[in-house]
Amino acid sequence: MFYVISRKVGLADHSIHDLRHTAASMMAQAGDNVVQIARWLRQKQVASAERYLSDLNREKHEKEMEQRAARFL
Repeated sequence: MFYVISRKVGLADHSIHDLRHTAASMMAQAGDNVVQIARWLRQKQVASAERYLSDLNREKHEKEMEQRAARFL
């Protein structure tokens, strides 16, 4: 069904996996951590969800995490 609809709207070169990847990437950009994303995706291994975090997003989130941690130290 996804493929029929995607062709009708001009997205024939996309898959259902692309939607999953986009959703996970948006969650990462919104600040959700990789463990939360992995749970939402129902992945058994957190490492499987890490691919959705680009290096840029990972660096951004690491800096934010360091800033939050610094407030408590």
